[in-house]
Amino acid sequence: EADVTFSPTLSVVIPAGEKSAAILATPVDDSDLEGPETLRIELVGPTPGGSVGDFVWRDTNGNGIQDSGEYGLGGVTVGLYAVDGGGKLTFQAKTTSAYDGKYSFTNVPVGQYVVQVSAPEGYEFSPRVGDDSKGSKVDAKGRTSAFVVESKSFVDDIDIGLKSVSSTQV
Repeated sequence: EADVTFSPTLSVVIPAGEKSAAILATPVDDSDLEGPETLRIELVGPTPGGSVGDFVWRDTNGNGIQDSGEYGLGGVTVGLYAVDGGGKLTFQAKTTSAYDGKYSFTNVPVGQYVVQVSAPEGYEFSPRVGDDSKGSKVDAKGRTSAFVVESKSFVDDIDIGLKSVSSTQV
């Protein structure tokens, strides 16, 4: 097999909807190839991403765990930030929790992320109870620990507990 190097860079425009293209390569001299050769190039799109989300709730007893009778909190701004190898955060998207407290980000590229939440007026964040499936995952500043989104995955445990500023711990 001959090694084929294109210099300068070869650009190929593939029509929308096509997945491959044929390129005709003609040898510069007869030493490597015998006449025109066809190279097949298969295009590989970006790796499908995943989704992130779950639930923002009114933590009436302030314990950081979703207890029976504690309901969703709508209208809360939730941001998604990519985390690079050095720990730098880059804004990706924001959403607002629905009336029932549900929120989600879809088509999130594979990578490492954090969620950052803005506490509504009159609320502060419940304590982080990250190990519990019904526990709040944000710290006192409203940020999660870094987590990974994999191809076609749904990170569905990013719960956010908010307690009234006037409520007392039980």
